[in-house]
Amino acid sequence: MDALVAREAIPPVGTVPEASPFLHPTFLAAALALPLGQRYRPALPTPYLRCKAQAVRLLPASALPVLPRRKQYFKTALADASTTGRTAPRCTAAGLLDPVALAVETDPAVLLVVAALERWLTRAETRPGNAALTRATDGAARHRHSTPAVRAGG
Repeated sequence: MDALVAREAIPPVGTVPEASPFLHPTFLAAALALPLGQRYRPALPTPYLRCKAQAVRLLPASALPVLPRRKQYFKTALADASTTGRTAPRCTAAGLLDPVALAVETDPAVLLVVAALERWLTRAETRPGNAALTRATDGAARHRHSTPAVRAGG
C-alpha cells in the first residue's frame, strides 16, 4: 500500500493542498474504462513499456530513448538514502528518539522517516524566529531517558 499511496512522513506546511490525482475516483473510473487494447501498445520497444502505454503517451516522443526498459527496484537506493537517518542528533537531542535504539535500527522505512524528521528539525531551527525551538531542543536533551527508538506510535 505504501507504494500505491506514498506520503511524506512530515505533512506539508504550505497552503497548497496535497493531492493524488491518479487515485481520484473520476480518474480511476476513466482509466479502468479503457479497453484493454488501448492500455497496451505493441509498438513500444519492451514488454514493460508496452504495459505502460498510457503513461508513455503522456511524454514527448523524444523521451522514449531514455525511459527505463524494465521495472526498476529502488531497494538499494532507499537503503542508501536511509542511512542518513541512523544519526539524528536533533531528534535525539529533542528526546524524540533513543540514540541506542536508533543505532541498531535497520528498517529503511523507519530510517527514512527519521531522516525526514531530522531534515524538518534542521530547517525549522534555521528559520528566523525559531530560537525557542533551539532552546526547547537543548532542554529536552538534558531530560532525555531511554525509550524505544520512536517514542510515539512506534
